[in-house]
Amino acid sequence: MCQQNMILTQPIKIRTVEYLYYGCMSMNKKLSREEKIRYHRWMLYEDLDACLLRLFESFLESAPQLIFQLYAWATLKPSEDVVSLSIRITALLMSWASLSISLVSYHKSLRYSRKEKKNLSLLATPVYFIWRACEVGARLLCLSFFVTAFQAWIFLPVLLHWVAVTIWIIKQNTKFYDNRCFETIFNIICGYVMIFCFLNLREGHTRFRYLWFYIVFYFENFFMLGIWWQAIPLGDWYDFYGFILIFILSVLHIIVQLIYYKFSHPSKIDICLPWNRNLCYESVCHSLDEDEKQMKKPHHLDQQVVVNNG
Repeated sequence: MCQQNMILTQPIKIRTVEYLYYGCMSMNKKLSREEKIRYHRWMLYEDLDACLLRLFESFLESAPQLIFQLYAWATLKPSEDVVSLSIRITALLMSWASLSISLVSYHKSLRYSRKEKKNLSLLATPVYFIWRACEVGARLLCLSFFVTAFQAWIFLPVLLHWVAVTIWIIKQNTKFYDNRCFETIFNIICGYVMIFCFLNLREGHTRFRYLWFYIVFYFENFFMLGIWWQAIPLGDWYDFYGFILIFILSVLHIIVQLIYYKFSHPSKIDICLPWNRNLCYESVCHSLDEDEKQMKKPHHLDQQVVVNNG
């Protein structure tokens, strides 16, 4: 974990410094209007890149640590006083919140960097945060409960999901890099993040992608939860309340996501789409059309990143 943290921390620091530099240059009164606009765009791209790296860092570091901490707590059953228990729960909640905040920060940064996208309003931001927090929280609890009963067997459903989602991403023919090797590595990392939540890597209608992904997502969740229920009878208080919390978070996730798209989405959109075979295929496995092929490819990596979380 420390090596992963060091690998990602240095590029984040570099992009933060460049972000501040470009921001200062964009306000330099000695520069022309065109130069200010150019520096402002570079500033947004650096911010986008830094937020993307923070997103990867959060899920590479905080997500596995959360699962391990919950596993250790459930298996060791330490006797703690009220103060120690409060500190432990606060630490878990802070890690959970950091994952959700990284998703919100990246989504906001992505919209800022693209002229055609409206940004999240003050009302939409907390709604989006609750949606992502419920999604990630339910998933982490399911994985934590499963690992308490089956230990190393947790890698089987996780790896199957990772491989399946990565293949799905590759089949979507994403175009973040000109180098196919780099593109595949990026797809693999995004596939890892999608163990815990959904990432939309292509433009277009996302309803069917959400539908198919969450069908598999919640099937896995409740399958793991059911096996855990049969293997370990509910005994300690956190077993019972954790079991109930998963159902509450899952229901809240769906409700809040629908509220977000119905009332809080920056662009007014219809939740329901007509069921059409071609539309469904293009939404789930979207391929580049002729207009996209003819678009000018930006040379900067930040300009190529179009990961859209909703």
